[in-house]
Formats: sequence, C-alpha cells, structure tokens
Amino acid sequence: MSDPVLTRAALLTLEEAVHTARYLQNPQSYAVKFALAYLHSIQPSDRRVFDDFWRALSEGSVSRGIALENSHRAIHAHLRIPHRDEDMWIVWRATFERLTTITGQGKKNPYRQGEAPPAPQSKPEVQ
Repeated sequence: MSDPVLTRAALLTLEEAVHTARYLQNPQSYAVKFALAYLHSIQPSDRRVFDDFWRALSEGSVSRGIALENSHRAIHAHLRIPHRDEDMWIVWRATFERLTTITGQGKKNPYRQGEAPPAPQSKPEVQ
C-alpha cells in the first residue's frame, strides 16, 4: 500500500522537474530519481514510462518540454492518478519565481521579471 502524502510529494517533484527543464539544461537530481523509483514501486509492472521521463530530462532538444509533458502524463495514467491542473499551476508559479530570481532569466519571459502569469480561470463543470 502506498502512502498518499509521499505519492503526492513524488508527483509534485516530477511536476517541478518538468517546469525547471524550461529554464535549466539538465534538471536531473536525486530527488527526481527517488520520486521515479518510489512511483515505480507503487505499480511495478512497466518501467518504460519512468525511464522515458528520466531520458527526456537529459535531452537538449527543443522538443524536450513536449517529451517531458507527455512522459509526466503517462506516469499519471500508469498510476491511475489524475493529473491536477491546480498542482501544475502552483508548482509552475513557484518554480518560475525561484528560477528567475536565481538565474535572472525572467527578462526572457513576456511577463515582468519575477512575475508568473495568472492561473487560468476554472472551467465550469459540465453536468
């Protein structure tokens, strides 16, 4: 049985890696390795989705962001845990703030330095 708090933390770690990869060349870390290993232990059937995510982190191509997003969503599907858009926006904003402060790359963003775009308005639920 998996710990829901640890599972959420591991998924948020991968979310942060996806967003960090937009600003840094190779955001591979022990935290990401641990998160991938832990998540694989929850559903140990096929490692491919986890390996694809790790490989996508080290790619230097322009399509790395797309590969990471696809791999990240594949991990959610593999674990049968829905991807939460709220988490994506919270982590993206925090990562953007942290990295633009450290690297000064906020000038390359269409928003003012240190300012992340607002989260989209929630969509009305279809009944």
